[in-house]
Amino acid sequence: CVLDLVRARQFRVPPYNYLRRAYGLAPAVDGSDLAREPARQAVLRELYGHVDNVEALVGAHEEPLPPGHSLPTLVLANAVRHVARFLEHDNAV
Repeated sequence: CVLDLVRARQFRVPPYNYLRRAYGLAPAVDGSDLAREPARQAVLRELYGHVDNVEALVGAHEEPLPPGHSLPTLVLANAVRHVARFLEHDNAV
């Protein structure tokens, strides 16, 4: 997981809330939007200061799963966008 964070930083992956906005999703307002447990919220606040500073990978792993889904909302939005782009350019479909 640490290597994933290092690579995300090297590739300059935008922060969690930036990506949520880019995918048309509402941004997280505070730590309770990401982590349900107060202890985890405190850790996020200590490490990142403000929710807008949370890295995309961390935010995606922390956000609660939507009812009936096995993927976090940000990951699901990313997957839907990639599949849509693939289908737009696939001549066989």
